[in-house]
Amino acid sequence: MSTIYVFHQECPALSGDVAAGDIFLLYDTSTATVVRATAAQVAAGMSVGTNQGYATTTATGTSTTLNALAGQVTTVAQTVTQTGTYSLTVTNSYVTSTSIVHVGLQNGTNTLGFPLLSRVTPAAGAFTATWTAADTTQALSGTLKMDFVVLAQ
Repeated sequence: MSTIYVFHQECPALSGDVAAGDIFLLYDTSTATVVRATAAQVAAGMSVGTNQGYATTTATGTSTTLNALAGQVTTVAQTVTQTGTYSLTVTNSYVTSTSIVHVGLQNGTNTLGFPLLSRVTPAAGAFTATWTAADTTQALSGTLKMDFVVLAQ
């Protein structure tokens, strides 16, 4: 089997019947692609549409554009002072003001300090992620990689 569907008990989809307007994100392990499907398409066993993909980009400042349901943005090299904050806005046509956007951070070239995600704010056509240099003795210095997935639209 090449396609895996994973639901956790905390998932709202498990708390009741699937509604006609529900959207599913399906990850196909054989092609490493993310596909968007409606509840009706899943129930009918129909083709679930085109690959919405996992895309990557590198930001050129404090904003970038990446139109995908899942992706990774490499930040510019940055120096964020101890307990200072940094925000990155990603323009993304899949995001609405009510979207749930899951974000994770990892070091790129940064080897100092500890980045701590403090807020993700969705808006129509974009989201902004803000993180703090949580180490009180070392600043962040270098690039970070920010992974995201748009879970609801």
